[in-house]
Amino acid sequence: MKSFKIVSKEYYKCPECGRLIQGECSCGYARGTMTKDEKAKFRKTMKWKNFRKKIKAACPRDTITKKLLRIDWNLHHIDMRDKNYTDLSDPHKFTPLNKDTHEMIHWLFRLYRHDKQIIKRIEKLLEAMYKYVEDE
Repeated sequence: MKSFKIVSKEYYKCPECGRLIQGECSCGYARGTMTKDEKAKFRKTMKWKNFRKKIKAACPRDTITKKLLRIDWNLHHIDMRDKNYTDLSDPHKFTPLNKDTHEMIHWLFRLYRHDKQIIKRIEKLLEAMYKYVEDE
């Protein structure tokens, strides 16, 4: 009886468009050097934890909402390239955000990368909403 060797290819979901891909997606996203698990492992290191403490001491508020950081806050990488994920040499490449703000920023950035005008349309909608609230 002949045996067959099955080669499994690693697929993952593109964070930009949601397609299953291996390396580069047709939407232009190219997988970086670190997997999700590798990033999670790095965030468990003392180097990362101490860096987070230092940033929080310098800036105890969410930089978008200006609210105090909650217990579940995130230290957001402004430089989101995987190759620079573990580079903590420049604290200005990071910003503290509460969890909901962090999720919103990532969601908005995925849209913004493909349509820079989205910010203007959101601002226009918010101004219209504000107008009705102020009229009360």
